[in-house]
Amino acid sequence: MLAKLAQKAITEYVKNEKTIKPEAVLEVDSVFLSKKAGTFVTLKKNGDLRACIGTFLPTKENVAQEVIHNAIGAATRDHRFGAVTEDELPELSYEVQVLSEPEPIEDEQDLNPDQYGILVK
Repeated sequence: MLAKLAQKAITEYVKNEKTIKPEAVLEVDSVFLSKKAGTFVTLKKNGDLRACIGTFLPTKENVAQEVIHNAIGAATRDHRFGAVTEDELPELSYEVQVLSEPEPIEDEQDLNPDQYGILVK
């Protein structure tokens, strides 16, 4: 559902330079319109990384808006890659991760970057 939202956001932005509203996408579950969280959007082309952008803390009003913002960012602002072109759209696959709030740890033994990731201050 959120991957489809990312796809629709990127398609509309790449083709028409317009940002969709999450309410216009029927598949968006109401929980994603009421909950706030950081999200990470990854684009792959033929199985290879094409772009990714994310926020580990929420910056938008809800998860759906966060996904739209990060999807467009991945398609246009990942400095490692050029902007996604309209010709590439059929070749892209989309992954969306909704992140939980970061939590401090008491002991290094609690670290598991493979499962939880890690933020360093």
